[in-house]
Amino acid sequence: PNTSTYLRARRRGLSVWAPPATAPVHSPGADAPWSAPLLVQFDPELPAPPAGNRPAPVTEAHKIPRTWDGTQQQTARFLATGEVLSFCGEAPCTASNPGSP
Repeated sequence: PNTSTYLRARRRGLSVWAPPATAPVHSPGADAPWSAPLLVQFDPELPAPPAGNRPAPVTEAHKIPRTWDGTQQQTARFLATGEVLSFCGEAPCTASNPGSP
């Protein structure tokens, strides 16, 4: 869950890169480029899982962002240079703003 991710990231001293897709626990701003370690959020624009202690339906929410041009470019840039840049413009990478090739 996102809450666990935030807590783990904060405990390890990671920054949450802005612009965040959801309200972060801590967000230092969108000054670029950022260097690792860093937590970057993406929004597949899918409904949240239902409340309760039941398995969520399979939506591929964690897989979908990997196919977007912006996230692929961001990953390639990070692996090549160690810098994190946005390839989705000023807004966060989302299903309706996946970046351009």
